[in-house]
Amino acid sequence: MSGARCAIVLAAGQGTRMKSSLIKVLHPVAGRTMVRRVVDAALGAGCDPVIVVVGRQGERVRQELADVPQVRFAVQAEQRGTGDAVHSAAPALEHFRGTALLLPGDVPLIRAATLDELAAQRERDGALATVLSMELDDPKWYGRVIRDDDGGARAIVEARDCDPQQLRVREVNTGLYAAELGFLFGGDGTGGALATLSPDNDQGELYLTDIVAEAAASGRANARIHGDPTEVLGVNDREELARVEDLLYRRTASAWMADGVTMHAPDTVRVDPEVVLAADVVLEPRVQLQGATRVATGAVIETGAVVRDSTVGEGARIGVGSVLRAADVAGDAQVRPYTVMMGINEKKPRETRDEDRVRVGADARVGPFAHLRMRSRLAGRVHLGNFVETKNTVLGDGAKANHLAYLGDGAIGARSNVGAGVIFCNYDGMDKHRTDIGEDAFVGSDSQLVAPVRVGDRAYVGSGTTVTKEVPDGALMVTRARDKVLPGYGDRKYDKIQARKAARDAGGERGGK
Repeated sequence: MSGARCAIVLAAGQGTRMKSSLIKVLHPVAGRTMVRRVVDAALGAGCDPVIVVVGRQGERVRQELADVPQVRFAVQAEQRGTGDAVHSAAPALEHFRGTALLLPGDVPLIRAATLDELAAQRERDGALATVLSMELDDPKWYGRVIRDDDGGARAIVEARDCDPQQLRVREVNTGLYAAELGFLFGGDGTGGALATLSPDNDQGELYLTDIVAEAAASGRANARIHGDPTEVLGVNDREELARVEDLLYRRTASAWMADGVTMHAPDTVRVDPEVVLAADVVLEPRVQLQGATRVATGAVIETGAVVRDSTVGEGARIGVGSVLRAADVAGDAQVRPYTVMMGINEKKPRETRDEDRVRVGADARVGPFAHLRMRSRLAGRVHLGNFVETKNTVLGDGAKANHLAYLGDGAIGARSNVGAGVIFCNYDGMDKHRTDIGEDAFVGSDSQLVAPVRVGDRAYVGSGTTVTKEVPDGALMVTRARDKVLPGYGDRKYDKIQARKAARDAGGERGGK
């Protein structure tokens, strides 16, 4: 497999500074775990296979990446340093030859293009090892890249092991490498540079950084300075996690604005990298677009709306505070790291299926404060107003439900109107049942439709009606008690109340019923 590329992703550590029972690389950044983002970047750089080295909570990492066919797993049984972690991948790469990208699992901002260039430089130079480096004004605790008189990389020295002169070096190690696989493991996986590593250092561990000195001894080590230090930021605590997430969202926002998307207050907008937007989409402040969301040209998403795994059609408007999502929170992949993986819900949530997506048609109007749940389908020019909730319901062209309604498990025909306070009573305690409303129908306010039930085309349901049987096409159904007027009742009731108040105030009565 000469010329091929693989990747080894280090995901075995706990990450104690996260102060979490969940290992560090399983914490999400913009909706995907850190390790998933690193694996995606490696795949984008042409790596196949990608070996993920696991240790603590290894089964949870396996579960997280179970749907990626290019991923294989290796186990670091004992935490003896990064060099030992990479060496544990040798059995999984027994017959592989080519370039290996060595990647920490906690650098979620890394781009596929950057990894591609790192591997390509090693391949062009014929280097045994090429380290990705960066220059920092304040290198702090980063390991320093030490170069020889000819400018080649000679060694990487961890900050704790540096002498005063080395500490003044501004070029630092990012922890990302491209290496020739035979150099790492030897011809049969039992030799190579990794077998020569020594724990003779401050931590008593096998440092992966020492492979640079080993390659330099043969005159075949290199360092590639990367110009964007933010891209290779690692995550060690919650503050750094928040920082890289903010950077990822800002990077995504800048890319979409360059492609013709308008964002008001872009620093407050949260668009996951997997979201797809068309030109002339408008996103108001504090909008969140998550997962596999697609938004067509001319659509407007108003302040505070949350749209997840949904499709918004051309010219549609999603009102203030509205929520569109293809799965309920309890079973949503977004919350998986903090529920399923911590034992709160051991059942693996189902990934969002295409048929579960919320779909909003062209020129539809949703909200403010509407809630569209899984399998909600809105055709063109539909109006859903404030505090309307839909689930598994299709609304035909031009249908309206403008106020305070629950429409679950049903269909509403074109141009039909559903009044305020209407409820589809779809659940009998065991099963869900359908409600079907035909075209050009009218359902009056404060009505309950007890499923299974059908309201025909051009049918009318009077306000306050409980519908328990079919309303034929063109018919009217009304279930309403006869009005009864009692003259003078109000005056007599008022006089009694005032007399009791007067007695109470005079001390003759305490309180009242």
